[in-house]
Amino acid sequence: MRSARKNKGYTLVFVATHTGVDAGQLSKLERGQMATVSENVQKICTYLQIPATTGNPPPTRAGSLLDELVASLPGSEPAVARLVTAIQEMVLSVAAHCAHKKDD
Repeated sequence: MRSARKNKGYTLVFVATHTGVDAGQLSKLERGQMATVSENVQKICTYLQIPATTGNPPPTRAGSLLDELVASLPGSEPAVARLVTAIQEMVLSVAAHCAHKKDD
């Protein structure tokens, strides 16, 4: 999506204005921070004249639930992102602890 936008010489704001999609959401989609096939993704891909599928694996149920949560609670994305980061840190810590115990 990003390369198609840049190849056409479009800015994030330009595409956002012409598709009705928030520039911040477009940026997150381009960086892979939002893994969803939504109406907005379809709008952007149609505007950029690129396919909406990338060959990436489909979103997980957990990812879809998080996207739905963020969409249903405007302004909640920073808090949800912090929660996901905390969970990730906890999982990595537990994995490291288990690996350390295994080495003993």
